Amino acid sequence: MIAFIGLGNVGDHYKWTKHNAGFWVIDEFAKRKKLSFNPEKSEYVFAEHKQKQTLLMKPTTGMNQSGIAVKSIIGKYNLLVSDIYILLD
Repeated sequence: MIAFIGLGNVGDHYKWTKHNAGFWVIDEFAKRKKLSFNPEKSEYVFAEHKQKQTLLMKPTTGMNQSGIAVKSIIGKYNLLVSDIYILLD
């Protein structure tokens, strides 16, 4: 499994700021692959492409605490550091 994690800040106030570039990339990828995001433990939302063994994740913790969400997903999917690609501004 490969995880693509887009960093950003939740909320309309931040939606179009450059700090949400990671969210934009993840959203576009999900749109092209017709994937929907599912909430999980309120730390992140994710979309899974099972055939391609790909996971898309957007932390809902905000930029400064995104490590909490990343740690959570590493444990849940038993990921290695080499399986994770983080997209940010």
